[in-house]
Amino acid sequence: MKTANSILLVRVPAEGTVVGRELRDYILESLARGVLVLTEDASCEEMELPALGCVEVKPAEEVPESVPEPETPTEAEEKREILQRLKDYRAANGRGSLEAVSVKTAHHKGRRISADTLRSILTEGSPPRPIEEWRKISRALDALEKSEEGDVNPERRPE
Repeated sequence: MKTANSILLVRVPAEGTVVGRELRDYILESLARGVLVLTEDASCEEMELPALGCVEVKPAEEVPESVPEPETPTEAEEKREILQRLKDYRAANGRGSLEAVSVKTAHHKGRRISADTLRSILTEGSPPRPIEEWRKISRALDALEKSEEGDVNPERRPE
């Protein structure tokens, strides 16, 4: 490929048993080696994309010091915190723990987030998820952590 605006488009018939990610990985590995071998029914073509518009950098406007910073985290920060909690929970509770988190995400109003989805979130191979799903995961972790606190302290007995 010649420029950053060039792409390689590979077309493969949908009839085959090839999984999209596997095909993508095969193509990337082949291109890294310098040789791409395709079947007769597959085709590829190099395409030029139009140049993107230019970016203009403007000096930052001064923000008055009297404006308080928001106390609530941004959605991105919230997602990062929940992701870290999920990683910590899995590290502490082992491989089967994601199924427990998945079960706790189920409510009568919404859908359950599958253990496979949680696994792909952990490996950061998941497509972007709405903040509502992240908050479901957070509530599930809250519930699991709360129930574990009750199990961890056996000396606490009702009077």
